[in-house]
Amino acid sequence: MYPEAMTKKLTMREAIELVLREEGGPLPIPEVWRRIVERRLYLRRDGNPPEKPHVYAFLHQSRAFRIDRRTRPYLVGLPGEAASPSGDARGRTLPSSGPRRRKRDWSWATEAKVQARVKAWLQSQGWRVVEEARGQAQGPDLVLERGGQTLVIEVKGRPGTRYARGAQKGEKKRTLPYPQMRHYFADAFVTLLRRKASHPEAKLALAFPAATTYRNLARDLAWALEALDVSLFWVDRDGSVRMQPQEEGAKR
Repeated sequence: MYPEAMTKKLTMREAIELVLREEGGPLPIPEVWRRIVERRLYLRRDGNPPEKPHVYAFLHQSRAFRIDRRTRPYLVGLPGEAASPSGDARGRTLPSSGPRRRKRDWSWATEAKVQARVKAWLQSQGWRVVEEARGQAQGPDLVLERGGQTLVIEVKGRPGTRYARGAQKGEKKRTLPYPQMRHYFADAFVTLLRRKASHPEAKLALAFPAATTYRNLARDLAWALEALDVSLFWVDRDGSVRMQPQEEGAKR
């Protein structure tokens, strides 16, 4: 997903540039730091990601980025782009004259689509759906049976940037998707463990789109997932499903 980060060790400047290019515009400094840490784009000599003050100090000392100190928190942008929207004498926002980076399409990663993909994949493996929650319905997202074994799955998708329902429907969210995904992961994990009370003999699993934040969280909590015998299902952009750990004899 980030080829520059995979092929060489990035400097702090390169890591910040990569994050800003991916976003396609300015970001609050705390969010820049958060993404560098989550994706491990830059590592110190001791092998650990940088602390927040390290990133703050680098940005304030570097002349390679534009920082808008009128905002709270400060916004940082790439050279040649305004760190905050420009306006005319009346304070109205003016359109940018430079080319805009196309936003990545995450329409494939909604909870409903992830759930549908995982269900279809498991049915192709011989599992039979005995219970399925749709929308805001209560209960496990998926309960399946095969050969006397029960599988309970909690599903989460990638949050959108706008509210999908309620009084604020259509309005842009103030919270970015990345911190929301951390909350989604924690909620799914805790909810899944509580399902054990009603399904004591069942195998437990979580299902997510293969987004970087979810994959990093799963990696960091691999010890807990293994100890609790919780499997993972990853849905990729092309609709393919991967099971972790891989079930013996499973078809891709």
